[in-house]
Amino acid sequence: MNFPSLTLKQCSSISPQTVLDYLHHQQWQETESVPNHHSIWELSHPEEGKLQILLPLNAEIPDFPDRMHDLIQVIAFVENRSETEIFNDFANVTQIAKDLGREILNLHLYFNKDQSQPEAPAKKLGNILSSLQDTLDAIGQVEGGRATPLGKIAQEITQRTSLDVISFFKGSFGIRLAAAPAPAQLNLIQEPLAETAIKGFIDLINSSENKSKLSKLLKKYQHRTTSHYRKFLIALTDSEADLRIEWGSTNPEKSSTVNLSSLDAWRAIAICSELVTNEPEEYEIIGKLWAVDSKRKTFRLEDIYEGKPYFGKISDDVLTSGVEMIASPPRTYRARIQGTLKENPNTGEASLEYKLIALAPWDKTVPTEDPTTTHEATTDTLPTDRPRRKSTKKSRNIA
Repeated sequence: MNFPSLTLKQCSSISPQTVLDYLHHQQWQETESVPNHHSIWELSHPEEGKLQILLPLNAEIPDFPDRMHDLIQVIAFVENRSETEIFNDFANVTQIAKDLGREILNLHLYFNKDQSQPEAPAKKLGNILSSLQDTLDAIGQVEGGRATPLGKIAQEITQRTSLDVISFFKGSFGIRLAAAPAPAQLNLIQEPLAETAIKGFIDLINSSENKSKLSKLLKKYQHRTTSHYRKFLIALTDSEADLRIEWGSTNPEKSSTVNLSSLDAWRAIAICSELVTNEPEEYEIIGKLWAVDSKRKTFRLEDIYEGKPYFGKISDDVLTSGVEMIASPPRTYRARIQGTLKENPNTGEASLEYKLIALAPWDKTVPTEDPTTTHEATTDTLPTDRPRRKSTKKSRNIA
């Protein structure tokens, strides 16, 4: 197979740190180092004996591109790969982001085994990638102003936070991911949602060793993010993998590199677990009552705007309030529902248990759209104007 030749211009964009990490995990040994100038590395080759390469550490050195090209030629010979393949492993993620017009993530997974032949268990790799995507979607939902506790995230959010695998690379087990392109009509002042979501994810990793900072971020991004981020961390620890992420952004100032060891992942899991509480949430809906059983104290309501069903227990206060509950034919009510979050500590899966704590007839004409303003509840009685599902003043948002 013929590969295009590698140019010195391409070599000038390579990050020395990326090459240094690669050499280390490919069993090269550093024998000499001059800070901010160069380092020398050696490798015993079965046929050629001891091989030596010079890694320039400062891109401002006049012959930096030439020295980097020489290094790539030697590695290509050792690994019997083309120079362009080697360059793909070293390519500057910010330059790739600029060329593609998309946010780029390089995931380096260092599994607890020989990295000279890097490979990854398919199922464990799938868990890492799927939980990463779920976490970005959850952050995007919050940043996009569309946060909900459970259920399917709106397609307009997931389309903008989705990741595509565009290539693999060696050294570690490397995966290059590209985020969805920003919409063409995006406001020039507004940050692309993919960029915002990735920044939030990078911030979470950077805060793994700081309980106060990580807790603050997770509270900001709410429970759905906490749950999915916890799954991501569990997937990493289950794989016994350390992680390095290189983020190349179309906004070069945002580009960064973060590291997460298995030990730090375990610590972050503990913090996530502490934030999962069973403190009840209260919010209001306008819904049709489809089923009620006073003896068993159960109900089923369906939100008239979102079509979401709610079912669970009825509080004694509602049963003794004198409000007539009619489900045949179904009638429309304003309801205050208490949701208690339950999470499986082993899987991180969450579910809500509902309780109907206040009910009032709703005899107004149902509008065709969900109103954009609400009347904030200040007492234990239900307001009767402007319906909209919303947390009460006493409760925090359900993530």
